[in-house]
Amino acid sequence: MHDAAHRILRFGLYEVDLRSGELRKDGVRVRLQEQPLQVLSLLLRQPGEIVTREEIQREIWGGDTFVDFDHGLNKAISKLREALNDSPTVPRFIETIARRGYRFLAPVSTAPVSGNGRPVVKKQRIAILPFQNLSGDPNQEFFSDGLTEEMIIHVGQLQPSQLSVIARTSVFPYKGSSKGIQTIGNELQVDFVLEGSVRRFNDRVRISAQLIQVSDESCLWSETYDRELADVFTIQHEVTRKIGASLAFELLPEQRPEPAPAPTNSTLAHEAYLYGRFLWNRRTEESVLEAMRQFREALKIDQGYALAHAGMANCYGMLGWYGTISSKEAGEKATAAVHRALQIDPRLAEAQCALALVKFWYEWDWAGADTAFKRSLERSPNYAAAYHWYGTYLNAMRRFDEAEWAHKRASELDPMSITVAKAGADISLYRRNYADAIARLRAILDRDPKFYGAHFDLGRAYLFAGKYADAIVALETSMELSGSLTGMAPLGCAMARAGLKVEATAILEDLKNPVSQRNTSPAGIASILAALGDHDQAFEYLDKAFEGRCFWLVYLEVDPSFDCIRSDPRFCALVKRMGFPHRSDDSTSPRRALA
Repeated sequence: MHDAAHRILRFGLYEVDLRSGELRKDGVRVRLQEQPLQVLSLLLRQPGEIVTREEIQREIWGGDTFVDFDHGLNKAISKLREALNDSPTVPRFIETIARRGYRFLAPVSTAPVSGNGRPVVKKQRIAILPFQNLSGDPNQEFFSDGLTEEMIIHVGQLQPSQLSVIARTSVFPYKGSSKGIQTIGNELQVDFVLEGSVRRFNDRVRISAQLIQVSDESCLWSETYDRELADVFTIQHEVTRKIGASLAFELLPEQRPEPAPAPTNSTLAHEAYLYGRFLWNRRTEESVLEAMRQFREALKIDQGYALAHAGMANCYGMLGWYGTISSKEAGEKATAAVHRALQIDPRLAEAQCALALVKFWYEWDWAGADTAFKRSLERSPNYAAAYHWYGTYLNAMRRFDEAEWAHKRASELDPMSITVAKAGADISLYRRNYADAIARLRAILDRDPKFYGAHFDLGRAYLFAGKYADAIVALETSMELSGSLTGMAPLGCAMARAGLKVEATAILEDLKNPVSQRNTSPAGIASILAALGDHDQAFEYLDKAFEGRCFWLVYLEVDPSFDCIRSDPRFCALVKRMGFPHRSDDSTSPRRALA
C-alpha cells in the first residue's frame, strides 16, 4: 500500500489515485481499464526515465507471461493515449522509445490529501527571471527588462487556474544574481523558472529562453529565436505556448493562447513604451515625469497604442500623489487617458485597472471602481498589482476581511514586494489593531531600513497608538529618506497630541504656505487642526478637500486621524456627500465573484 499522503500523482489537468485505481481529469473520473492504468502508474513513478518493455512485462504481465504481451502492451498504450488525448507523433505525455520502452514526459507531482480523502488542489508556480542583456550596451537594459515584464504578463494569461506567475517586483531583485536556480526557486516558492537572454543588433533581435524545473534543475525546454525586431510579439507568444506544452496544460479551445494582435506595429513606439515602463518602475517624481515623455513619444508615433495611454493615466495619478499637480488636474487627465485606452482595447487588463483607480481616487464612483477591478482581474487573474490596489480599495470601504483576501493573493503573486507587505499592515492600521500594524511594519523595515513608506505608516501607527515620541522619529525619518514633505501632516498631529502646540502650529502655518502647498493636501491640514482642537477650521479645510477632489478623502471612513471629530454632525454630512456605500456582507465577497 502506498503512503496515503503520496497516493495521488498529478500531471497537467490529470491525477491518478493509486489507492482507488482511478484516473481523473480536472476532478472528473476518466474511464480506463485496469491494465492501461497499471502501465500509467508505473510510468508516473519514474517520470523522465525510460521504462523498458521488459520491466513493464515483469511488473504487470508477470515475468513468465509471453503470449500476446506485445499486442497487450500496444493496446494499453493506445488506450492511454486516447484517455489522455495524447499523440504518438507529437507526444505531451507518453513517448515511445523505439525497441526499448516508454518515457513519461510531463512533470509529475504528488498531491497532499485532505481529511475527506480528496486531493488538495495546488497551483503550479513559475518565476520569469530578468532576461540578460547581452547587447554589450548598458543603455539597452530597458529593452531586456521590458521584454521580461511583457513575458510575465503573457505567461500570466496562459492558464491562471493552474499556474501562478510571480510578479515583476519579486523577480527583479534577482537580476544579475549569482544564486542558483534551486535557491531562487525556494526563496520564491516556485516549481519552475524561465530564464533567458536578449541580444539586440540593428533591426534584429536574438532571444534565448529555457524552462527549468526547480526540484532537479532539469531543463524542460529551450529555444533560441533569431528574428527581426518587429517579430518580438510573435516570439513572446511562441515562448508562452511552449511553456504551456512543457507543463502539460491541456487547454480547452477557448483557453488556448491565440496570438493577440500586436499592441503596436511600430518598433519605435514599442521601444519608447518599454523605456517609459523602465522609468515608471523607478517610482520617483523625476522618473515618472520622464516616463510620461516616453509614453508621449510612443503616442506621437502610434496614437492607437492603448498601453501607452494606460501608462499616461498611471503617471498622472502618481503625480497627483506626489503633489506635482493638483488632485483635480491629475484626475481629469488620468480619466481622459484611460478612456482613450479603453476605446482602443476594452479588454486590456492594465486599462481596466487604471480605470478602477480613476473611479476610486478621483470620481469616487465606488461601485464603478469595484466593477473595474473585477474586470481587470477576470482578464488577467495573475495581475498582482490589481490585487494590491483592489485590496487598498476594499480597505478604504471598510471591507476588511475581503481586503485581507486580496492582500493574500497579491502576496502569493508578489512575495518579495515590500509595498504589498505594507498594504497588509495598512489593513491592521485601519482596523485599529495598532500593535499588529507596528509589528508588521517593523518586520518590513528589517528587510529594507530605507523604505520611507514603511517609516511613514509606522509613524502613523505610533501616533494613533499614543506613542508620540516614536511617531515623531519615524515620520522625520520618512521625510529625510523621501525628500518629500508628505509626512508633515501626521508629524503636526503627533506634536499636537504630544502637547507641543507651538511646534504643531508652526508646521500648520508652513503647510498653509503656497510654497509647500504642492506637497500637502487640505485633508492633511484638517487633520492637524482637528488634533489642535480647532474643529471649525478643520471642517473648512475638509470642505476644501472635497471641492478639490483630494485623494486622501477616500480614506475618510477609516482614517483614525478624524476619530476625534467623527461624531460631529458635519462629519456625518461629509461622509454622506462622499456617497460611501454601506458595508457589504459576505455574499458580495470577491472570493465568490472571482472564483
